[in-house]
Amino acid sequence: MPSTTYDKAEDAKKFCEYCEWLHRCWSMSLAVHEAAIRPELLPDGLFWESPAGLFLQHHGKISSEYTLLQFAKLHDRPSNRRNKNLVIGYFTQCEDWRAREYRQVDQISLRLNEFYRTNIRDVRNKILAHNDLETYRKNTLLGKFYEAEGEAYLRDLGQLATMVWTRWHCEMDRPYQNATSVFDFSPKGQARRECKEVAEGAVDCVQLGYRKLNQRQVASS
Repeated sequence: MPSTTYDKAEDAKKFCEYCEWLHRCWSMSLAVHEAAIRPELLPDGLFWESPAGLFLQHHGKISSEYTLLQFAKLHDRPSNRRNKNLVIGYFTQCEDWRAREYRQVDQISLRLNEFYRTNIRDVRNKILAHNDLETYRKNTLLGKFYEAEGEAYLRDLGQLATMVWTRWHCEMDRPYQNATSVFDFSPKGQARRECKEVAEGAVDCVQLGYRKLNQRQVASS
């Protein structure tokens, strides 16, 4: 039977991987949006009515809801009857932290949970997990917050993931070799740059397909 320490290390590794995935989701969603609103695309109103433009619009909505869901899942209860959840509370409430570490973790947890209560909880309960009738009738906009607030959340999450990774000595490669911390979720980090390159390339492909389709239609007319 594996020891408790081994189990906790494996849990910590999975938690850190999930935090990194959330950051990737956020980064890609932002990067695709920024690439899609480049000046050369905006003046062409016909583009947004084409299959290419509709694809980017639908992708934006799907990506936004999926990313919000990833935020929400981190704030589930650590345990639900017999089941345990891989969430922030699972690590922040454990007794393995040293006193100084616990105070720091507690402060990070307070900020993360406040962001969730203010910006994510309602959209989780009324849109992502359920189709709340009153919300749909009133066309209530939920889950909207300033980009800077999301970045602040991710900086805190990256710090927490780094502390979890370090505390349980996870046997995993550093995600970013040049980072000052193990999990660099800053806007200028390597992951953000990679997502931007991928998003711009993808939008370029969509735009190129749109242009070629237009050329074929003009040639055949």
